[in-house]
Amino acid sequence: MLKVCSSDFSMDKKDWKSYKLHELCDIRIGRTPRRDQPRFWGGKNIWVSIRDLGKKSLISDSREYISDIAVSEVMGDPIPVGTLLFSFKLTIGKTAVTTVPLYTNEAIAAFVIKDDQIVDRDYLRYTLNSKSHEGGAETAVLGKLLNKEKLRNIIIEVPPLNIQKDIVRILFCVDSIKEKRNATNHLLSSFAPALFRKMFGDIETRRFPLKRLDEVVIVKGGGTPSKQNEKFWNGSIPWVSPKDMGSEAIEDTEDHITETAISESTTNLIPQNSLLVVTRSGILKHTIPIGINVKPMAINQDIKALIPSEEMNTSFLFWQLRSFEQDLLKLVKTGATVQSLNTDSLMSLKIIVPPILEQLEFAKRIEEFTKIKIKQSLRGRLIDEAFSALIAELL
Repeated sequence: MLKVCSSDFSMDKKDWKSYKLHELCDIRIGRTPRRDQPRFWGGKNIWVSIRDLGKKSLISDSREYISDIAVSEVMGDPIPVGTLLFSFKLTIGKTAVTTVPLYTNEAIAAFVIKDDQIVDRDYLRYTLNSKSHEGGAETAVLGKLLNKEKLRNIIIEVPPLNIQKDIVRILFCVDSIKEKRNATNHLLSSFAPALFRKMFGDIETRRFPLKRLDEVVIVKGGGTPSKQNEKFWNGSIPWVSPKDMGSEAIEDTEDHITETAISESTTNLIPQNSLLVVTRSGILKHTIPIGINVKPMAINQDIKALIPSEEMNTSFLFWQLRSFEQDLLKLVKTGATVQSLNTDSLMSLKIIVPPILEQLEFAKRIEEFTKIKIKQSLRGRLIDEAFSALIAELL
């Protein structure tokens, strides 16, 4: 007998049945309208990619939208409300349930349950999560691609419906604990902006000297070494592209390059503790990704590195630019296929320059706060490990 979250039931699996995934669901794979056709983009129709599948189990919005023309000429019927989404390319195993009609790209499969008296949608979601975390033959991972045919034929062990619902109730209970943890993390994330306002005032009330950004930083750009030249890639130097800009501290990257790439291509080695700003990406429609590289790194052409002068602390500058995000978004221009942040406009931005000792005091308090966040993150990982162990036991 297993008792979790005030629920008891037997885990005897003699009544469980095996199904192939396509026997339980109609499987729909999304599409991406051509990027070189502006008429396909910028409409009101939600178009979901992997980066839209985050920690929340429900999805009702996306970073990019497509037009009615794209729907009629490329996409077809929308994915219905209540459908399970599953990422099977690049990042395997992200799931979400739709709460509004929407469309997806080709890296996401939509599973429309054929008979909800055979399999519960949330039971299927937890089962697929479990299989993707195993990373074994069941998921048929080929490099970073989950083969579509193998996806269709994944074996799902299905208990009687009442047992499915008990399992879902238990796992949902643990999920709620994780969501409370995420809410705590969100509160922690508000500390630094609040401290900045307390020490240096709001935009309208700041009492310190103003300087143009280009007076206190050196700007460096980057580039992409030729993909055809093997001696440029798989080295030890992290190479930052917008996909790596998901946190305040950039510790490592998905791609790495060699010393030869630094000396023989258009990219540059950026000193540690510089400020990295994404200046060209579709994400600029909603947010301006900014990060600090904790060690020397190279960057691609869609990122600018701001190397602070002696009168400017990097952590202080980071949080000041974060406070200007809405102003920076107004500087973003929309091109034929992507948004861009004009570097000249960015460099002309007026910022405050308090005495360096005050900046360092702010940075010291942020460092202390970061240690608390790291401890919280460690606790979160322990919860995630316990959750994975529980899924393994139940499924």
